[in-house]
Amino acid sequence: MNIGNLISGLIAALIATILAIVYEIWAQKLRLRAEIVINTLSWIENIHIHLQEWQVHTGGIYTDGKPFLTQDEYNMACRELKNKLLSRELQIRLALVYGKNSEEVKSFKALKEKLFEAMIILVDAKKETWDGTKKKIDEMFSQEIDPLWHRFEDKLLTKASSRLFLTK
Repeated sequence: MNIGNLISGLIAALIATILAIVYEIWAQKLRLRAEIVINTLSWIENIHIHLQEWQVHTGGIYTDGKPFLTQDEYNMACRELKNKLLSRELQIRLALVYGKNSEEVKSFKALKEKLFEAMIILVDAKKETWDGTKKKIDEMFSQEIDPLWHRFEDKLLTKASSRLFLTK
């Protein structure tokens, strides 16, 4: 066996090791992005459901006197919704993965602000003005929140795809 073969084998092993390390780093980043996407989109969906329940509950009380939730369920849902909307955990995770000033973080903040605004409208709802409040919430979801959500979801899913992962 000559020295040339040994060096050639050593170089091949070194290249294979480097490629394996690069691939593993890339795969870990991809898994992290996928996890963040799933957690973030689940969070948004959960907030959306809580706001809908709150709207139905409030509407039931103000229109026919029949609440959708028990008082304990309502209190728990309100507390959970408030805590989730005030939490910055997902925003920080998005910033770690996509960058502090990324479009993903900006889109998430915009969506979160709109969801918080919808919650405030429901908190301030009065029986006397319920019809107008319900109309305002419905329009807010159809014209602002849902379109923001879908654009944000598309952006996250596009960036998380393995095909586009290497571009940023």
